[in-house]
Amino acid sequence: DPVVNDDGKSKLMRSMQLILGRPVLKTDVVYTTQSTESAQGTKYTCTVTLPQYDASANYRGQAAESAKLAETKAAEVAVRALAKIVAPLEEERKAKKAKQNQE
Repeated sequence: DPVVNDDGKSKLMRSMQLILGRPVLKTDVVYTTQSTESAQGTKYTCTVTLPQYDASANYRGQAAESAKLAETKAAEVAVRALAKIVAPLEEERKAKKAKQNQE
């Protein structure tokens, strides 16, 4: 098996590919990151939206030390929210793949 990147952003991309039934485009997963300055330093928060799936939903991650980590945290929130939708699609994909391997 190839090595699978298992961070939140990668999981979200795989989830969206299953939900949409096609490769994910840049416009399918949109990250909006904001920085906040304080005496403790700069903190970043990120919100991810999935306009092609549900234009009204947005998923906000906890504050993080970097913009990249903030994006990952937001993606993890989205992955958890979509888990019940993605699980049966993942099972279907695995079953289809197993059937192809038998042929």
